[in-house]
Amino acid sequence: MLYTIFYGFSIGAILYFVSIGLSLTFGTMRVVNFAHTLTYSIGVYVLITFIPWLQGNFIPAAVIAILAVVPISYLIERFIIRRLYGESLDYTFIATFAITLIGVDTIKLIWGVNPLPFSTPMSTYLDFWGMTFPVYRILIFAIAIVLFWGWSFSFEKRLSEKSSWRPWMTKTECDAWEFGLISIFL
Repeated sequence: MLYTIFYGFSIGAILYFVSIGLSLTFGTMRVVNFAHTLTYSIGVYVLITFIPWLQGNFIPAAVIAILAVVPISYLIERFIIRRLYGESLDYTFIATFAITLIGVDTIKLIWGVNPLPFSTPMSTYLDFWGMTFPVYRILIFAIAIVLFWGWSFSFEKRLSEKSSWRPWMTKTECDAWEFGLISIFL
C-alpha cells in the first residue's frame, strides 16, 4: 500500500507539471492552449528515439528533445496562437485542440500507433522499509515540490512589492519573459 502511495505522488507530480503548463499559458497569455500537451508528446517521442542512438544517455537525449520542441512551439505560437490573442476562449480552445489533433495524427504517421517501450531513465533504486523504489520517481516528486515552493515565494514576493520585478519592462513584456523562462524548465 505504501508503494502505491509513493507511486501516486510521482504520477501526481507529472500531472502537476502538465497542469502548471496549462495555467501558465492561460495566466500569462489569456489563451487556453491545449497544444502544449502536443509539445510534451513530441518531446517524449524524440527522447525515446534518441536514447538508443546515444547508447542510453538520458540527459543528452533530453536536451535534444527540448531543442526539437522549441522551434515547433515557436511556430505554433507565432502563426496560430498569436492571432488568437483577445479572441473568445471558444476560438482559442477550438484552434489549439485542432492543432493537437493534427499533431497526434502526425505522431502516429511518424512513430506508429503502437506504444513505444521506455525503460526507466535512471536504473538506480532506493531500498527503504522493505520496498524498492526508483530514484527518478523521487526526483520527479522533489522537482515538483521545489517548483511549487519557488513559485509560491515568487508570487508572494511580487504581491508584496505590488510592482513588476523588472520595472523597465511593461507588464506584457515582463509576463512574456517570465513565461518563456519558466517554460524552459518545464
